[in-house]
Amino acid sequence: MNLSAIQNEKITAEYLDRKFKIWTDYRNGKNPIKEREEELLKELEKNLSTLSEDDQNLAREIIRDIETGRLEVEEGKTFRDYIASYGESRKNREIRDAVEKLGVDEEKLRDLVMNKPKYYKEGGRAIALENSIDDKLARIYYQRVNHREGTNLQAIRYAKKVLKEFIMYDQPIPFGEEEEK
Repeated sequence: MNLSAIQNEKITAEYLDRKFKIWTDYRNGKNPIKEREEELLKELEKNLSTLSEDDQNLAREIIRDIETGRLEVEEGKTFRDYIASYGESRKNREIRDAVEKLGVDEEKLRDLVMNKPKYYKEGGRAIALENSIDDKLARIYYQRVNHREGTNLQAIRYAKKVLKEFIMYDQPIPFGEEEEK
């Protein structure tokens, strides 16, 4: 990433933070006018397109949580701080779910997610993670997601595939229809 791209990203983040602060300050003020609050929110939402798709989804979740009262805005905390915090919470949930459903070693999975290798099997960490897959849990997982019986080999291969996609491409790990949250 070159210097001008970094500067543009910083300017965009600061701009969004300002829009977020104006909206939350107005919202928390005495007797806010509903129409003005909606106008400020629309202006903030219009600028979310400068974020990645994932960050846009997190930003919308944050806005919903503020609107419903599930999130109390803290003084000095920026919009980017909230986005980072929500993203980290989501990733931690996904890691815990993967550990629960596939029986993989949490420390090994977390290490690969947080220190993504350039190539999946680089350094042997992915192989160590794959070797920690619980055969029984992988088979249950395979049946739940694919809605059919499979051999242990099919289940392990499938678990390895979804782990690779999760680690290397940030793809969510599917958990079957009855498991959706």
